[in-house]
Amino acid sequence: MKKQMKSILIRKILIFIILVFLIIFCIIKVKGKTVETAKQIEEPKISIKTENHIKDVPYLNQKELGYPTGCEAVSATMLLQYKGYDVSVEDIVENTPNGSKKYESEDGTWYGANPFEEFVGHPKKRLSRGSYGVFAEPIVKSMSKFAEDRVKNISGCTINELFSYVSDGEPVVVWCVKNAGDLKEGVTWKYEDGSGSFQELIGEHCAVLIGYDEKYVYLNDPSAGENVKQDKEKFIYNWIKLYSQAIIVEAEEQD
Repeated sequence: MKKQMKSILIRKILIFIILVFLIIFCIIKVKGKTVETAKQIEEPKISIKTENHIKDVPYLNQKELGYPTGCEAVSATMLLQYKGYDVSVEDIVENTPNGSKKYESEDGTWYGANPFEEFVGHPKKRLSRGSYGVFAEPIVKSMSKFAEDRVKNISGCTINELFSYVSDGEPVVVWCVKNAGDLKEGVTWKYEDGSGSFQELIGEHCAVLIGYDEKYVYLNDPSAGENVKQDKEKFIYNWIKLYSQAIIVEAEEQD
């Protein structure tokens, strides 16, 4: 009887070991296929220069022009002027959809415009007055008044795609943080029409990307200065956190 029970126990142990090996084998097989699939769908690398620096991009200072929160309009103007368009910062501001500033209601709820659809506040107002800024699409609409369909919203592009434009000699309006600072979460405000809410990212800024090398990017920053450099990795990190927002202006077709 004891021998029979021992035999049954040994069989159970052997079956258990076999099952464990089968499970491990299946996991390795699936993992291998997953890695293979990931490699198959990985985006092909765009061939770009290891470094490039675009010269003669005009520089405009937002504070000197009276736009304390107008970095987006000032950056857009720099790019358009570089492309040969006779346009001023005021032209861009006047054609940018404008919405409510951010403000706190009596019950403590914060409200404000949707920065993906319109400027929150006004570029001539300071942050302390509830002005915040705007993202790419409303700026594209304004720029399109002057450069029409040559203005392209390339937000959401890959890092490699972003630098490929600069590699080809095309400056890019990008969302970043001044002096490669840290983004911080502020208040969350509701849109006045009840369509959603926005988590404030304190430090949101905009500049023109004019160059890069292995360690740094170079920007015409409407607040920090002309041809200022930032750590490349920190710039990329902040750009992604700011929803990978970017704008280019394609060259006019030659007859």
